[in-house]
Amino acid sequence: ILFESNIFDSTDFFFFSMLPKRSQIIQTTLRNSLLWDKLVPRADDVVIATPYKTGTTWTQQIVNQLFYKGDGTKFPHSEELGPYSNGMWVEFPYGPPNKLDLINAYPGRRALKSHLSISALPYNPEWKYLIVLRDPRDVCVSRWNHRLAEQEEFVTSAGKAVYTDSQFGDWFRNEFMAEDSERMDWCYFNWVKDTWPWRHVPNFKFINYATLKAQTKREILGIAEFCGIEDAHEYIDDVVEHSSFAFMKKHQHLFEPSVDKMKPGRFINKGKVGGFQELMPSEAAEAIIDKCKEICGEEATGWLINPPL
Repeated sequence: ILFESNIFDSTDFFFFSMLPKRSQIIQTTLRNSLLWDKLVPRADDVVIATPYKTGTTWTQQIVNQLFYKGDGTKFPHSEELGPYSNGMWVEFPYGPPNKLDLINAYPGRRALKSHLSISALPYNPEWKYLIVLRDPRDVCVSRWNHRLAEQEEFVTSAGKAVYTDSQFGDWFRNEFMAEDSERMDWCYFNWVKDTWPWRHVPNFKFINYATLKAQTKREILGIAEFCGIEDAHEYIDDVVEHSSFAFMKKHQHLFEPSVDKMKPGRFINKGKVGGFQELMPSEAAEAIIDKCKEICGEEATGWLINPPL
């Protein structure tokens, strides 16, 4: 273990020199990392930092339900900020012109969303960072389903090819497996490679999607303890219920992006563990594992595909 919590307040130069530092700026169609500079930080902020399709919205709902003590009638949604999934996405350069003002004025504790990897995300020693990762084979299939759910006009306006259900192989080769060279800042493997070395930082909590699915109550209580929420055991069953797939599917209209981007009812799909086996040829699954080992390393790959249960 690199760091112990009892030395976190130390002024030792070596300790602080080993903490994350933002070393890159990302400005793309979907992300502008400089927007984080407009955020007024709060000591109790929780940052949900994830690559795509690893349970971001689910984790947002879990954390917010912990904030709301399991009250399933409450959602951090406002007409001004826009859809739940994007309203607290700080670097997302869309929404109202005063989006950061609205986030800064947001009442109550904030669960901030980011798809930036650690080298592009500001580090604050007072914040709690929840980093959720998933088996890259399931990430691939979830990304494919998301791709099919995007409105054709949105896809073409972004300069991307339009695919049909039968063209998984073409998309797999042309986009998913090519992202490390063509869109390095968006590539799942590069995200993991950039973030994995910081897994021992005291205010970082790495969460495996499969573990969260298999041991939901236990893992949510762990998230609560990490975030300093001491009474979660009193309402944990309500939190589990109101962050369940069934509950979120029923209230999907509160979570999904605008209909200009996504076909209605398609944002929350299945959320399965091992779902790649239903769609993906074995050669593709093996290629993903090989690439993950090459870019992320053996240890990270092992943790992703053989999660601690």
